[in-house]
Amino acid sequence: MKNSSLVLVLIFAFAAGISAQTEKLVLKENVANIPAANSENNDIPAEDWNKIESALELEDWNKTLALAEEYQQKLSAETKDLKKARLRYIYLYALAGKVIAYSFSGEREEEDAARKRLEVAAQSYVGREFVFPVRKVLADCKGAVNYVCDSKENPGFLRISATNSSGTSIHFSEYIELRGVKLDVRKHNEADVVLGGILKGVRLNPKKSNTLVMTLQFEEGFVQKIYPKTKIGL
Repeated sequence: MKNSSLVLVLIFAFAAGISAQTEKLVLKENVANIPAANSENNDIPAEDWNKIESALELEDWNKTLALAEEYQQKLSAETKDLKKARLRYIYLYALAGKVIAYSFSGEREEEDAARKRLEVAAQSYVGREFVFPVRKVLADCKGAVNYVCDSKENPGFLRISATNSSGTSIHFSEYIELRGVKLDVRKHNEADVVLGGILKGVRLNPKKSNTLVMTLQFEEGFVQKIYPKTKIGL
């Protein structure tokens, strides 16, 4: 499949028997933060960053969105640890969470409004840099979710199915084309990794399904940090 047509690919049905690899919340960074050296007037203090992570852990989408908006407005420029890029992802992820919540509660008008808000926000971020949450690399995914995998249907791309904490719904089906370097998923199997890239295209699921909300395509992908697999006993 040509890269330019990736976003237009038909959205595949979410198999009922997906692997429930959701022991680690998608956006909870339980490894060390990337070292930063930001000016005091252009950074988000650790205690404030913890607030947004706590809101994500509770799947409190309204609080997450409010904090993500507040923090993005506070940062006049990008920080060394790319917090603005990280906040863009968090913001869209929380919007997708609202879509899923309204879908399950049967609030159709609110769901439609949330879908529209997500689509507008995602389109406004096209061409902007994103940094993803910490995720684990898996050499052989076999339908597992929330892992960094090779994309079998799109060679040269990495694929991530980013779900809610229970693994019942996919917020984003993500495809990342790395620039100039390949992430060897077998070499780094089960290592934690932080990826980034430029948002190239978005596609809202036209079926209004709560199993998959949106497909995101990224170009100019990069590996921000790799945390080697922890060896027991060391």
